[in-house]
Amino acid sequence: MSPRIRKLTGTVLLLVWIIVYSLAAMVIGSRLLAGANLFWQTVVYLITGFAWLPLAMWIVSWMHR
Repeated sequence: MSPRIRKLTGTVLLLVWIIVYSLAAMVIGSRLLAGANLFWQTVVYLITGFAWLPLAMWIVSWMHR
């Protein structure tokens, strides 16, 4: 696969991944955090804020091989 096609594919994959992940995180977060106190809200937001990174880093590293 040429580098140009690989970067295009990786960019599309990243966009799809971010959209799907953010929608899933919103749905799960809204159900988990209904009536939760500030501590648990912070914990969930920190976890979901960083949980998308491993797959995104893998996609970026694949793009630049």
